[in-house]
Amino acid sequence: MRFHRKNRFKFTEKTQSRKGIAALVLAAVLLILYGIMVFLAYRSNGTLSPYYGSVGILAICFVIANMVLSIQSTMEENSFQLIPHMALILTIIAAICWIGTLVIGLIN
Repeated sequence: MRFHRKNRFKFTEKTQSRKGIAALVLAAVLLILYGIMVFLAYRSNGTLSPYYGSVGILAICFVIANMVLSIQSTMEENSFQLIPHMALILTIIAAICWIGTLVIGLIN
């Protein structure tokens, strides 16, 4: 029989990625902004001013920049990878939402 210690500690030099944290926060802000914009569009029956459309275009620019930032954070060495991968997943979701809404708006 093997006996294992209950309190095993693994000491490492890894740290949390600052780029990953920034990308995660920006992805969350972009998704919250998307939710707010969809709510405003629903409340006004789809007749928003062009200023709201410019917010959408600006958000797409931020999604692209955040995609680059989150990919860079996943490639960092000596850092934990959970937060950068979560940031990348949320950024992909935000990109699908924003770009999908733009494409649907252009089609209609």
